[in-house]
Amino acid sequence: MNVKKVKGKDVEIPSISIQRRYTDNGEWKSTNSMNANDLPRAILVLGKAYDYLMSRNQNKAGDQPEEETVVEE
Repeated sequence: MNVKKVKGKDVEIPSISIQRRYTDNGEWKSTNSMNANDLPRAILVLGKAYDYLMSRNQNKAGDQPEEETVVEE
């Protein structure tokens, strides 16, 4: 979670990171690079993460001030 000041109050802004795990000679490694075959799974996982975060945000809507849209690259 990232925390941002909105109208003078600290607001938690959900965030995610995505990485691909693979084995190289029996050793687990991670990368942020995706090949074409990874993209459909990444799209599916990102969609599920978005749905989860939005449903969680709606459940907390009464607890937090109105948030502005934040896009991080």
